[in-house]
Amino acid sequence: FTRELDALVKLNPKENKSLAIVHFEEWFAGPGFACIVMNYVDGGTLAQEISAKTEPYTERRIAWYALQISEALAFAHERGVAHHDVKSSNVLIDRVAGGKLLLADFGSAVAPGEDSIFFTEIYASPELLRMRDLDDYSGLEADKVDAFGLGCILFELLCCRKIVDLTDDKTLAEFIEQRGVEAALDLTCIQLPWLESSSSTSQHNIGYSSALRHLVKSILEPQPSIRWTPSQLQKPFREDPRSPLLALHVVASQPPIPGAAVTVDNIQHGMFVQRGQDWDDGDADGGGNGRIGVVIKLDPDVGYTEVVWPYCATKSMCCRIGEGNKYELQVGPTPQYDFFLGT
Repeated sequence: FTRELDALVKLNPKENKSLAIVHFEEWFAGPGFACIVMNYVDGGTLAQEISAKTEPYTERRIAWYALQISEALAFAHERGVAHHDVKSSNVLIDRVAGGKLLLADFGSAVAPGEDSIFFTEIYASPELLRMRDLDDYSGLEADKVDAFGLGCILFELLCCRKIVDLTDDKTLAEFIEQRGVEAALDLTCIQLPWLESSSSTSQHNIGYSSALRHLVKSILEPQPSIRWTPSQLQKPFREDPRSPLLALHVVASQPPIPGAAVTVDNIQHGMFVQRGQDWDDGDADGGGNGRIGVVIKLDPDVGYTEVVWPYCATKSMCCRIGEGNKYELQVGPTPQYDFFLGT
């Protein structure tokens, strides 16, 4: 109890409620009990979402989830707190906030130089498993351990299945040490169902981009000396034009069905859009529900996008596509094949 309380007090993000960490409110104790009060989150855990999924995750959603968790971990590491049990069941989903994530359960958190107390074996990094067997945690790089845990979550998102169902009763660390990261990222479960399978193709035909694969691989490296930390993921996700959050087009995306809400799962640069169910800008688009705009800029935080409307083309508008669970745009009346053929 005190371990989690200490961690949450250090990480209390009152100055930044958008941070993907559960919000500490207060604590109190009485005869025979003690409680920590945190914000209510209505969407269950990421593990539950993964188990319930019936279709693959889109590339932009995987990247968005990765960005949120990596920023939360980097924030914690800067304040001397390592989560030490990063896994999908310790990530909550806030549906009211548009599906944003919150990192929870800091009961296993460790401070710099502190020995490991508890962790979930199947999500543990290779060096953490070796140190446990030797009962010697000296030299443990806790931020690299958390990075590997994040990599395990991203692996589950790519496969749309829990690790326990994928690695023949091995931990992911054991699987990767025996067969390599590339072998893990080439599992057939990662092949998107709408792509033709071919025995002559490998990782380059799974549907997810090489940019996303590279970022996942960077935090699943078995050697901690070359494994990235969560803080090193920030710039590639937020600034690299090849980032799944900024790329003009990604294959692993939901089809742009006219009339459907524009979300992180179907947005593409150049998409035709119209006013959506939560439009709240009056006639700022030039008037009329039938006006058609064009997406001209993507936001790495994916809650907003920038649109230009022909009748006010001298300036663009920032529209919500999930921020605060509001969806101000819907897909315009454009045939799906136009986006893929570039017509």
